[in-house]
Amino acid sequence: MAKPVSYPHPVAGRGDEVTGELAPFELDVSKYGGDFILKISAVGISNITLDGFIRDGRASFAARVACAQTYFRESFVFAGNEHTIRIKASRLSERVEVSLRVCARKKIETYRPDGLHPDYGEASFLIDQGDVLAEGITKTFWATSDFDPLAGPVSSIMRIRQGDFDDGPFRVILESDRITIEMSKSDWKGYLFMRSQLPGVLHGAVVLPALTEAISGLRYRQDELQNFLWVERLKDILNAKKCSENDPAVVVAQRLLDGPFSRASSGLMTFSNVEGG
Repeated sequence: MAKPVSYPHPVAGRGDEVTGELAPFELDVSKYGGDFILKISAVGISNITLDGFIRDGRASFAARVACAQTYFRESFVFAGNEHTIRIKASRLSERVEVSLRVCARKKIETYRPDGLHPDYGEASFLIDQGDVLAEGITKTFWATSDFDPLAGPVSSIMRIRQGDFDDGPFRVILESDRITIEMSKSDWKGYLFMRSQLPGVLHGAVVLPALTEAISGLRYRQDELQNFLWVERLKDILNAKKCSENDPAVVVAQRLLDGPFSRASSGLMTFSNVEGG
């Protein structure tokens, strides 16, 4: 595990070094042509000194986009409360992190921000151009070639695998970057058959209950699950489909899967007709 960065000066957002913090920004991701469009909004800093630095040009917000799969790392500097970033889709793949900071744009000889912790006494600090003055939260999204929230690509946030147990009910694991369904060894062959011959039945028997549990987890365990990648992607899909939080989770799950019972019954009738000649 990587060690946290240590700074030679106080940074807002790191414990109680400096009062005030970066607001939890909003991130909206879409795809247009061959580019990902990242819209960052609701940006702000509650520390008086840092807010003043941004207004007079001594500091700015910096959105850092990082993709471990492609080694893409780039920071985008702006001063307003919203900003749009356009990145070639070929430069991003799988998990992408977007973090927000405040960075110095100019050298500051005697940095002593409002709300400095009393332990610093009368100390002041030399800040160089590019130094981090505040750290905010990090958000993630899943960059795939078929990224399209309106299409509701549930498969992009879910995976099914064989578990290490011999028999019994399948298990749904939400504490992972993807919603994970683990099948028993005895059920795995049946799953492989349904996947190739009767995918509609598979959606109703396995994917539907797992997605229902995930939607319930999103509603009632969001604080606990918020750092896992599937959460933000599922939010995008739900928003794009205009799903209401007042609808039962099982009803919402059926909408996202485009009516799995109807598709399963149609598939079974077709399969039966083919088998019967």
